[in-house]
Amino acid sequence: MEDEVARTVRIDDPAVDAAAIHARIREGLAQRGSDLPADFPEFERPDAPGLASGLFSAELAQQLERLNASFDQVWVELSLIESHFPIVGAWISRYKRDLHRLVVFYVNTLGRRQQAVNEDLVRLVNRLIAEVDAAGLPALRRDLEDTRARLAAMETKLADRSG
Repeated sequence: MEDEVARTVRIDDPAVDAAAIHARIREGLAQRGSDLPADFPEFERPDAPGLASGLFSAELAQQLERLNASFDQVWVELSLIESHFPIVGAWISRYKRDLHRLVVFYVNTLGRRQQAVNEDLVRLVNRLIAEVDAAGLPALRRDLEDTRARLAAMETKLADRSG
């Protein structure tokens, strides 16, 4: 669980004690137990493309990695505060619990749909960035600069011959 918490909750700010926050999250998860129902769909996690060309900034690469790590983090769970009224409290709590379960069911149904949309968008962004990165734009820039330099040299030679 430790690696999963650290991978899911990335904290890149050096001023924040990431280990302490991860420990608190692990404690909370251990107290709760599994909060995802057995029928909750598993999504294949897309991989962020490797950005080898140097065209994109480290910040963009980091944000793309975060996007890939968090696109499926849409989930609502049942959270009730028990009523402390002696006679009516049990009835009120049961009513609130049933109503809350109904609301959570519909919200999570929408959440599953949103996760599918998020997954499609993440895959699209990954593919766009990978294709731009693979297009060799830095090489094209170098070729353009080389061509400009050769053209300038030719113009200089031509100017020297005519003058």
